[in-house]
Amino acid sequence: MLNKIIKILTPIILIVIIIVIGFKAYKNTLDTKNNPLSIIPTNSSLILQLNNLNQTTKNLNKYDIWDEVSSINIFENFEVKINNLNSIFQENVNVFNSNCMHISLCKTGSNHSDFLYVTNFSNKENKDLETIVSLFGNVNGFNTYDNKKIFHINNNEKIEYIAFYKDILFFSPSKLLIENTIKQIPSNESLLNVPSFSNTYNTINKSANINLYINYNSILDLSKIYFKNLNIPPNFSEWVSTDIKFKNNAIISSGFSSINKLNKNFTDILNGQDPEKIEIINLIPKTTSFLLCLGYNKNKILFENRKQYLEEHNNFWSWNKKIKQISDSSGVNYFELFNQLEHEAGSFSISVNSNINNNFTYIKNKNALKTIGIIQNLILNKSKYLGMTINECKDPYLTKTLFSDKLNFKSPYFTIIEDFFIFSGSKAGIKYIIENYKAGNTLSKSKHFNRSNNYLSSKSNFLLYLNLGRLLPELKNNLIHRYKSELIFNEDSIRNLTAFSIQMSVAKNLLLNNINIFYDNKFQEHLKEEWFVQLDSSIATTPYFVNNHFTKQKMIIVQTQSNRVYALDNEGKVIWNKLIDSKIIGKINSIDVYNNNKYQCLFNTQDQIHIIDRNGNYVDGFPMNLPTKTLLGHSLLDYNNKKRYRIMIVGENNQIYNFNAKGKKVIGWKYSKNNDVIINSIRHFKVNSKDYLLKETNSSNSTLLAINGAKRVEYRHGSFFNKNGIKIDAENGELYAITNEGKIWKANLSGNYTETLIQELNQNSRIEINNSDNSKIIIANAKDIYFINDSLENVSTISFSDTIIDFKLNKNYMLVTSNDELSLFKNETLLKGFPITTDGKFNIADIDNDNSINIINIKNNSVYNYELID
Repeated sequence: MLNKIIKILTPIILIVIIIVIGFKAYKNTLDTKNNPLSIIPTNSSLILQLNNLNQTTKNLNKYDIWDEVSSINIFENFEVKINNLNSIFQENVNVFNSNCMHISLCKTGSNHSDFLYVTNFSNKENKDLETIVSLFGNVNGFNTYDNKKIFHINNNEKIEYIAFYKDILFFSPSKLLIENTIKQIPSNESLLNVPSFSNTYNTINKSANINLYINYNSILDLSKIYFKNLNIPPNFSEWVSTDIKFKNNAIISSGFSSINKLNKNFTDILNGQDPEKIEIINLIPKTTSFLLCLGYNKNKILFENRKQYLEEHNNFWSWNKKIKQISDSSGVNYFELFNQLEHEAGSFSISVNSNINNNFTYIKNKNALKTIGIIQNLILNKSKYLGMTINECKDPYLTKTLFSDKLNFKSPYFTIIEDFFIFSGSKAGIKYIIENYKAGNTLSKSKHFNRSNNYLSSKSNFLLYLNLGRLLPELKNNLIHRYKSELIFNEDSIRNLTAFSIQMSVAKNLLLNNINIFYDNKFQEHLKEEWFVQLDSSIATTPYFVNNHFTKQKMIIVQTQSNRVYALDNEGKVIWNKLIDSKIIGKINSIDVYNNNKYQCLFNTQDQIHIIDRNGNYVDGFPMNLPTKTLLGHSLLDYNNKKRYRIMIVGENNQIYNFNAKGKKVIGWKYSKNNDVIINSIRHFKVNSKDYLLKETNSSNSTLLAINGAKRVEYRHGSFFNKNGIKIDAENGELYAITNEGKIWKANLSGNYTETLIQELNQNSRIEINNSDNSKIIIANAKDIYFINDSLENVSTISFSDTIIDFKLNKNYMLVTSNDELSLFKNETLLKGFPITTDGKFNIADIDNDNSINIINIKNNSVYNYELID
């Protein structure tokens, strides 16, 4: 009986189990969510997959890097958007129980792009779709496209469009993007069917909070919409699928992209290579803001892949023809040259504005001497600079010819450093590389680069490095005008974003991608190299500043050895240049000839006075011939700041000539010359409303004149002064000098003076008036600077390793030159970033009215602008 019961119950139980399992399977089928990626347009450039929207919004502000990144308005708007969406999701968990959001950036037409937001929804409560739409804003009706409703909503006065497909809800500010998405759905086109996407999609970490998918080709193509003069070669790489992790100071995105064995994309040519250590960072300047490197170790495979890549895009014939033409004309065997290359090739750019091409390319060679022998017939000219050779090459696109249009910079000049051939579009560019290499100012020695470098692998096959803090302002300037208002950021806020990098390494049939953004909370840039300019020949004069009434900024005026005078604006651009007959003597001043707040520049040569306006045109009556030649610079005097100018010239005949701003002799000038040789330009100072003009000789018989040229104070003949000359303390009505006997000569306005012996002073000692709380005067002697009080007692000392050549005071700053170095002090403290290299000609001012001091420095015969950063 029991056996019969068991026999009857067993099939019944099995049937029940099958029914239960089947029901659960059926139920699970009903509950299975459609993948939002299945409807996202295949032309998407970037897709952000937020797998846990609620967790993401909570976590973002935990990280310092997000605070920095979100200071850029695009990311700030993104945060606001996902926070609003998260609020909707959390208030309606029964509808949006997946808590997942896909955000896709898509091109919409030839000149537009927009975001598509895609998520799953649940409608177990059978709500009508309009009710779900109303969760996002006020519904303003709908239209039908391809038999699907597109709802219009008003969200904070912005119109958005929402549509549905099965259990997928998608919306966008672009109606066209919604229509394109609807159009794609029935076509069975899907990212999940695109091999370059699907092959890498399966490698993502399903438990990551955020996944990022990037189509490199699409995003590079999209960038052409926004940036002017952007020439980006196509076919770089396709989809990469990554997992995003946040650290306090870094956003790290790691994942894989695929390699196409047909070499359709540039990154495919890396197939078969082993990762290599990137060594160019040991040679290129710290100011590098863009670096692209290829690492390889198998020349033949790389060459074959490169050849197939060219054939794939119908470029091999033209490439081969060019090589044959150059080879036939020069006898250079490019294939032999290619075999000499090893490990590295690439390009880089510096973030310094200049009148040279800031783009460079490079290749590494097995043996530089052998390579130079192979290309000997390509070398047109050679010159030497700082002990290194600068070559001019017949093929200005040598790196492009050998490697890729990704290295497409016209670079006919090159030098060789440690088996690296570094190419530039100008000699000045090569000189800049040599200068920084010789000085040790290389990228590998940059602390902020090394801190970001900790997130990179030591070896790779491809490296892209960008210094965002330096590049973003430049990128904004290159935006097409109508988009400039859409990129807003504070330059000070983004300065610490010191690195964005993409690193790729071959891993079997895939490329491992590491994409990083690094925030350096320790980054401090005390001295920023803003720009440098190389002119027609070496610089002959100290740079001087002239007011530009049009821009409310300062022009920089210099003269070169060719006697050409240049006016540069605050960005280093040449406003005008003018060839004159001889060298400028002394200072260059601002003058308002017509008293209408429009300024001109004033200077003199040995036989003329020149006044030139901001456009480079002479003021009427100038240049004006002098009555006699002079060896001294002019003096520009404005006694009561009423622009009743006096221009004084000391002639070779020892006469003092007094002219007004129109070049006419001043009536009432009573100076009578004598045999005391005047050695310096006339200087004016005022004490207790009395004006004094210093007529300086090389001894204590110097004289103070009244403004009409009559004698006001005479000093009896006594000691002779060293070449430092007389310094004026206008605040206290005193004069100071150093005698040949090493004494401090101190005179007052009554005609009396004293001399005090100071040990170790000599012919080369220098003196400046300080009048600070701690010291009265400053003396430079040999390798020391002494701060002296009113009692001529030493208060403090600064010592240098080299003999001091010169020093100057400029308001709160002290500038000291020793050997070929310039040091800048404030309150007896050496400012960070100093010393810097100098030719000995420099000046400081705030040239662009941004409350930051600029140091205009002549170095290696180029004009450099550095900005002090607090």
